[in-house]
Amino acid sequence: MTPDKYILHGKDILPEPDLYAWGEWLQDPTNCRVAEDFIGPMRISTVFLGLDHNWGSGEPILFETMIFGIPEGDKENYYEERCATYDEAEEMHALAVQWAKQLFETEVESHA
Repeated sequence: MTPDKYILHGKDILPEPDLYAWGEWLQDPTNCRVAEDFIGPMRISTVFLGLDHNWGSGEPILFETMIFGIPEGDKENYYEERCATYDEAEEMHALAVQWAKQLFETEVESHA
């Protein structure tokens, strides 16, 4: 049976078969945070999800980057990416920060 619940130990992803141990680990939000940055009104957040969002169909998808506070009407006002490994999550976060910086610079220039 493929595991569906995971925890992080440093950058290592470990299956956690015990539902109570997994739930207890998740209660500390710092356990799941990979990175967080702020660009203007936007918050870029990359987190470890703890559940396989590929639902057992291939490599587990365990990390998510989202941007909150994207200005109305810009880039469809939504940003979300997912990946499988911690290293990919760090790279995904850096790309999101770069995207947010470009969007913010464009926003500032258009209001100047």
